[in-house]
Amino acid sequence: MKWTTDCQVPEGWRPEPIPWCDEGFYLGERPIFTLDPLMHAGAYYVQDASSQILDHVLKQIGTFNLGLDLCAAPGGKSQILSKHLTPGGHLMCNEVNRIRVSILEETLTKWGNPRISIWNWDAQGFGQSEFRYDLILVDAPCSGEGLFRKDAAAVTRWSPEHVASCARLQQSIINDILPCLAPGGVIIYATCTLATQENEHAWRYLLKHDLEPVLLQLPAQWGWTDASELDPDLPKGAAFRMLPDQGRGEAFFFCCFRKKPSEIVSVTAHSFKTTNSAVVSMGLETVDPKVLLKHSDVKFVKIKNQLWLVSDLVARTYKAYNWNKCLKPGMTLGGLYPNEFTAPSQESAFLSECSWDSFPSIDLNEREALWYLSGRDFSPGKMPEGHFIVRYKGLGLGWSRRHGRSMARSYPAGWRIKMKA
Repeated sequence: MKWTTDCQVPEGWRPEPIPWCDEGFYLGERPIFTLDPLMHAGAYYVQDASSQILDHVLKQIGTFNLGLDLCAAPGGKSQILSKHLTPGGHLMCNEVNRIRVSILEETLTKWGNPRISIWNWDAQGFGQSEFRYDLILVDAPCSGEGLFRKDAAAVTRWSPEHVASCARLQQSIINDILPCLAPGGVIIYATCTLATQENEHAWRYLLKHDLEPVLLQLPAQWGWTDASELDPDLPKGAAFRMLPDQGRGEAFFFCCFRKKPSEIVSVTAHSFKTTNSAVVSMGLETVDPKVLLKHSDVKFVKIKNQLWLVSDLVARTYKAYNWNKCLKPGMTLGGLYPNEFTAPSQESAFLSECSWDSFPSIDLNEREALWYLSGRDFSPGKMPEGHFIVRYKGLGLGWSRRHGRSMARSYPAGWRIKMKA
């Protein structure tokens, strides 16, 4: 969503397209991503090629209006899912681990898509909620056998008992989450392990519920193995594996099921009722929203006395008691009002849906951008008065302001680069 003509791929990276993901590329070598300001601006994300198969899967399944990425951290798959939302749709990105949820928040904040919310809940909570999803991704916690060749610690954690424990946990998650899958909705189950107990056995377990397998097509030359070749009881196209000796990517398994559409209804209507009691629609008083917003399917709303940019679905249907486990319903903007002395939120600079051309800004070169991302004191030369956007090659890195002769050290401490350039 952010890549522009100014964002040139360094010549030494030698990018080669990944056939199953339109925006995915293999790299001929591993650069030092930490020292590339474009990564910190959310222009791209580093992810194993196997995980990017979701883009091809969603092309066959179709777009969705309300989705849930149940085990979302660190956030790469959420980025792919968000590409396939319907206009006005919304994706809930959840992580049960409070440490990992902070990583998820940073990843998706820099991605800059306000149609995403961040949650810290468990599968049982979602299953017992009023939400009804037409897409759920369960990238299940697993024994991680697919990590063996790049993570030595993964080998030390492995045992037959651990595999059996993971299989029980996966079945428990399936039981908890299926009640909130809408009729006609699709659940995608995935792991990064090779164990049949966690893969093909999970497929059989899903089949026992009120679900129908979704048969997919993948060209043979891509290197994916149809699970029916390993387990003849599975129909062709019902599940696929990436075996590291067969294709270019780490080990991965996925399958899809659709809830029987005996009583299909509109997911939004089934899940929500439009309400005006908990959400107050807001317009920016300093800038005409029609000029600031690039698309009409996102809206400014005031929730708990903060100004947010959210998907249209959230703006129309938000109810506080449904969202009590939500950490962020969209992207917060901070203080952008006249006579308000609070700073704009750092994350608002990453919003790809906003045109900040009416606001003061400065452009940094690569060295200055790395200084800013490290939290270093420096003077970039002439600076506007008040708060201004800090950019690199046209992309926002954050906000700052003058502090004497230098820029204020406003970049979030938890995000700062520790590596020396």
